[in-house]
Amino acid sequence: MLKLIGSLEPGRPTVLFLAGSITSPCVFDQVESDGVFQFAAVDYCRSEGPWDVDTLGERVLSLMEEKQLGPTILAGYSAGGVIAMSAACQGPDRIAGMLLSNTGPCGKGHGDPSFPQKLLDNWDNPAFLDSFLARCFSRPIPPLLRQRLLDYIGTLDPQSGYQVSTSLRQVDYREGLRQVRFPVVIAHGKDDKTRTLAHVEMMTTSMPHAEVFLLDGGHTIMVENKPRWQEALNHLMKKVLAAQN
Repeated sequence: MLKLIGSLEPGRPTVLFLAGSITSPCVFDQVESDGVFQFAAVDYCRSEGPWDVDTLGERVLSLMEEKQLGPTILAGYSAGGVIAMSAACQGPDRIAGMLLSNTGPCGKGHGDPSFPQKLLDNWDNPAFLDSFLARCFSRPIPPLLRQRLLDYIGTLDPQSGYQVSTSLRQVDYREGLRQVRFPVVIAHGKDDKTRTLAHVEMMTTSMPHAEVFLLDGGHTIMVENKPRWQEALNHLMKKVLAAQN
């Protein structure tokens, strides 16, 4: 079963947060609920493997069923967004909404194709991990957050990062996403050099009804521009509730 951070009650509207590969779910700690939706983060990197994005998407759907959740939004960024899209392609009628940030539906144009092997080879190399974290932000990382992110990586099986990073470069959900009819919001940090506006365009081509919020900030946008990212989530939660009535 997937590990959860947060407790969930059956039947309640829910937001499940999915962080990036080898990234602590603590990046979502400051997100605020509207009082109707309950929140939990899926800690997939510290769950049992395998960790390929197709399997993880399937397991997210199984988690929703096991917990008997009410209308559920998947809010994912980076690799977490890919996992959310995987779940959407496998069970489009089981998801109520999706918030995607700094992610993409396929590996086209996504950074260094040799990154997964470099990650595996440099797992214990502090300089490599520092460079990885630096690419996830457009400005210096707050020191306490940086330490939490590094401490989290230290608890992981290296295969979790390798398998997630490898598989997201192999999948292509552009055709599968055309069946998505539920509300979708894309809240994208426009200073990101890893996932660019080209990836936003790929998603909107497959999901023309998706609403796009372009935000000042980089890859980990819910940290770097929390107020505007929160606005995007609030907007989506309202849309999902309206669609249920």
